[in-house]
Amino acid sequence: MSLFSRLLLSFMALAPISAQAVHQHYVLDPKVSSVNFSTIKLQYFLEPAKFEVISGNINADGEFKIDIDLSSVDTGVKIRNQRVSDLFFKTDEYPKAMLTGTIDLAEVSALTEPTIKEVKGKLEFYGSSKSVKMSLLVVNTPQYIAVSTVSPVVVNAVSFGVPNTNLEELAKTVGGIPISPAVAVNAALVFKRK
Repeated sequence: MSLFSRLLLSFMALAPISAQAVHQHYVLDPKVSSVNFSTIKLQYFLEPAKFEVISGNINADGEFKIDIDLSSVDTGVKIRNQRVSDLFFKTDEYPKAMLTGTIDLAEVSALTEPTIKEVKGKLEFYGSSKSVKMSLLVVNTPQYIAVSTVSPVVVNAVSFGVPNTNLEELAKTVGGIPISPAVAVNAALVFKRK
């Protein structure tokens, strides 16, 4: 058998393995993933919060989707959770936020060390959608892809059409102190290969 024939057979044997690695899909592992944000009150005071229920996936084409259950907001205070959910997010009408976009899955699957990637996505919130840019630290392993925000993503509720009255109603529950409509959002997400 010629050298060329042996090389061709070797390539044909390896090709399905490579294709399988590239065309895997991934599912978010909520046990080790988080989406959190901080609100600003009285211009100086930060109050952290997180969402307890998130889900998502990356399909074989590199299209990702992250769903955030807004009613699962956790501020650390039960009554405050309910107020943020009902008065600000209006979860009866807008129960979730969703982030979608596309990554080069073949490129990510080939990473051998932690790498910072600039990723564009679309955030759907309160009936509106906006483009967002994210600087992400990406770590690839044989079983997982882990991503985390290098810097916070600033989300301004007003730009998504959230009425000022929502914030005003929420502010009344804490003595009328001013609350910023902009929040800094951070995320740490782990996707398991399927």
